[in-house]
Amino acid sequence: MKLFNLYIVLTCLLSLNGLNAQQTPAKPQSEPITIEGATAHLGNGKVINNALIMFEAGKITFIGSANTKIARKGKIIDAKGKHVYPGFIIPNSTLGLVEIDAVRATDDDAEIGTWNPHIRSLIAYNAESKVVESMRPNGVLLGQITPRGSRISGTSSIVQFDAWNWEDAAVKVDDGIHMSWPNNFTQGRW
Repeated sequence: MKLFNLYIVLTCLLSLNGLNAQQTPAKPQSEPITIEGATAHLGNGKVINNALIMFEAGKITFIGSANTKIARKGKIIDAKGKHVYPGFIIPNSTLGLVEIDAVRATDDDAEIGTWNPHIRSLIAYNAESKVVESMRPNGVLLGQITPRGSRISGTSSIVQFDAWNWEDAAVKVDDGIHMSWPNNFTQGRW
């Protein structure tokens, strides 16, 4: 009887493991945030020592020197001695289209046919991909999801990596059509 009870308890505990199967997207920002005193590395190569960075409603509203006379709002984070970098963007990627290369059922990056301008990679994007989840903690926040394969592969879209599904992830839909030029040179048998 004790063994049966232990079996029931272990089964219940192990079944709870599935509740944490997917990372939950972050909640919308509820209050303004100010980061003060950090070294800010901007995307254009400029570095601001003793910087002031302000966020409101999930968007950056100010970046400049901490000596600037501006009202600090909401939660203030003292980041002296720390560095702040922008989120990285991965261009021309198949993230979310391919989960495991060796398993055809998880490979949605290439369609059959030579001319596929109507193919939209966004529709096949899997926001629950474990590969996508592994990119966020490393600072990659956005990506251009691009189809592969034929002469005209289809359209790519820009997505953010913190979403429940492809509709929530879309930042810019159908941002370009991708083509592959044929090789003009042929090699002989030798």
